[in-house]
Amino acid sequence: MDRKAQPVGETTSDLGRVVLETYGQKLSSRFQMRLIEQARAGQFANLRSRSAQMRDAFEKLAVLLPHRNLPLFIFGERGTGKRKLVGEFFSLQNFLGRIDSKAPGRLKLLRGDHLERGFSHDWLKIFGAEDLVYIEDIESLSLDVQHEMLKLLASPSLAFRLVLGTTVALSLKVNEGTFLQELFAEISDVSVYLPSLIDRAEDLPHLLGEFLEEMASTKSLPPSQILDMLSRADLARNLDDLETLVRCLLAKKSDAAQWELGDFPPAIRALFPQHLFEADGGAAAHQAKRLAVNTMRRALVECGGNTAEAAKRLGMGKMEFVQRMMALGVR
Repeated sequence: MDRKAQPVGETTSDLGRVVLETYGQKLSSRFQMRLIEQARAGQFANLRSRSAQMRDAFEKLAVLLPHRNLPLFIFGERGTGKRKLVGEFFSLQNFLGRIDSKAPGRLKLLRGDHLERGFSHDWLKIFGAEDLVYIEDIESLSLDVQHEMLKLLASPSLAFRLVLGTTVALSLKVNEGTFLQELFAEISDVSVYLPSLIDRAEDLPHLLGEFLEEMASTKSLPPSQILDMLSRADLARNLDDLETLVRCLLAKKSDAAQWELGDFPPAIRALFPQHLFEADGGAAAHQAKRLAVNTMRRALVECGGNTAEAAKRLGMGKMEFVQRMMALGVR
């Protein structure tokens, strides 16, 4: 540009800043597109999965990442890795912020039963645009706090990222009258479901490999018999329990390739259904459980999600049906 034609008040440094900002915007956009591609392939930051449900969760998180004004609702059974996922999400949010020349944010972890009325007034002063607040066990929020949370989500002053998590079926809490229908509807559109490990057995070798490399600096995996048994065990739905099991087995044999079913300590073995140690590895019991799960899910779909009607169709009382739903992990 000819200096004489340069607009008043626009300096060379101003032009450089505009170019850098434009480049930064393009760079952050490219970063998000790359993140979405990786999520579809089963990777989200340092997390990996072959599960279709987990890939869907990763992709949704990658899409929502730049939208800091939107909350997130993460649900799944205890021990499915919600905290770890939130941590990785926060790291990516910070990285995206640095691309846009923003200061690093803070991660705050809270429990739902620790929140009291009036919390939102302080939060709007304390937390900024790059901060993330994660509230676990939101089913334990009092109704007064839920009303305040609903107002906070609708507030134009909400600048920080709010992530809500639970391990229970909130729809049941809504039916019981202990959770607001309005709040449930507000967060359902931004919900991310994390399946239990027993529902993504294909991830078990990778998760075991991570634990073994971290604890024993080895990449040797257990025999297929052990992997097959763990993929069918209810204990393996919890990452913390799986880590404890690995530590116990390593204490007996440092080489995971030499593990046998007899190496399971009695205290750990008692936590597993005993049929998993039978000759067929629990194949018959596993098939029976899958059949029960599919039957309940089909009844719910055919009855439009009405638990009372689905229970009646299967010849059960509503309470028995709900208890079996929770026991089998039916959503």
